[in-house]
Amino acid sequence: EAFGDVIERAMSGQDDKALLARTLSLPDVITVGQTCDEINPSAIFEARSRILQKIANTYVDRIERLYELNQNIGNYSKSSDAIAQRALKNAALHLLSYHQDQSAVKIARLQYNMADNMTDRAAALSVLTHFDTAERDEVFDDFLSRFKDKALVVDKWFSYQMMAVREDTNKRARELRNHELFQLKNPNRVRALYASFAHNNPVCFHSPDGQGYDFLKDAVLDLNDINPQIAARLLTPFRQWRRYTPDRQEKMKDTLKEIAANKNLSANVYEVVSKSLKDAA
Repeated sequence: EAFGDVIERAMSGQDDKALLARTLSLPDVITVGQTCDEINPSAIFEARSRILQKIANTYVDRIERLYELNQNIGNYSKSSDAIAQRALKNAALHLLSYHQDQSAVKIARLQYNMADNMTDRAAALSVLTHFDTAERDEVFDDFLSRFKDKALVVDKWFSYQMMAVREDTNKRARELRNHELFQLKNPNRVRALYASFAHNNPVCFHSPDGQGYDFLKDAVLDLNDINPQIAARLLTPFRQWRRYTPDRQEKMKDTLKEIAANKNLSANVYEVVSKSLKDAA
């Protein structure tokens, strides 16, 4: 009901659109996890998704109208009002992505095709990345084709795929590790692939089968000699191993032990691993 009231206020056009865009968002899985005594990312994700699905299914007509009311008419503008309007439109698109009929897929695809700015293109990617549809694949292929010569934009292409909550994300992560545009010696590209996954996709990274931990372990060992500072920072999620469910705790400790067993660890990596294992003793 509170969300319905905010949507009504947003449709009136009288309140601060930037604030309304934030109000129409729920805390992410990581934020919610920090309030829990024991973190179960998949359970938090499922509960959060049910709430958003209920909101989307209840207010779909009004959310679609809110999206339409905040479509940009005219030339692209960097004014604060225009930025706020785009934020509110994309907040509506995000809510629509939880509606049961998946109408957001076509809306996001159209937004991507019509976009005259990176904000709207990126918002479309962030919605489509979670879906298993032809539209999703077509948009990501087009995005790479358009911007393959722009390094920072290619980083976005990697990162949005790594933030997808899908069953095949761990598999896709390994495919991207071998992509021709991935460069282990490029810090930004490493962060786009590995940090986006380990730091911003807790559901897939902390998958109960431990695949996410193995993927990060391989990255840390590969980077140990190339860029030990980044290798150590990638280990950040393991520092809170005690906050997670018992099964995840065991797999995280086993991964740390496997890393520690390697000879010639850099001082940076050794410090993080040894301190984490000391806490695990």
